[in-house]
Amino acid sequence: MSKLDHKADAKVYEVFGREKIDKELSHLGCIYALNEDLARAQAYMTYSEKPWVELCCVRQDHILGIIGKEDTPIGFA
Repeated sequence: MSKLDHKADAKVYEVFGREKIDKELSHLGCIYALNEDLARAQAYMTYSEKPWVELCCVRQDHILGIIGKEDTPIGFA
């Protein structure tokens, strides 16, 4: 499977992290993954440069829009 095929079949996951327990959760970026297990692994490998107290990801198409266009995903300006 080529890298291009992987992205065509993959879902986009937004990645968030918290550096300290008393700090806010910050958007770190996005990754492409074929399933949740691969998303967790890829997010960990991509963003493990800091000792996060929390690192999480959410599938982009599961984010509920509140204000703004629903067709403008987070992370793609």
